[in-house]
Amino acid sequence: MTSDQIDRLIKDGQFADTRGLPELIETHISWVILSGDYAYKIKKPAHYSFLDFSTLDKRKYYCERRSY
Repeated sequence: MTSDQIDRLIKDGQFADTRGLPELIETHISWVILSGDYAYKIKKPAHYSFLDFSTLDKRKYYCERRSY
């Protein structure tokens, strides 16, 4: 997924909220969409020395992993 694809989802109303347009915040490892009472976090396909989100399977694993 790219930031252009994220922008398209926002413009198409996929993160619609009655309080206005959602806000996109981009970090080095994720896109965060703030929409009313909700926040959506999408991990970027990134690989650094301290993390590896380079494949969809790896991003899914870290989304589902429990941290204690």
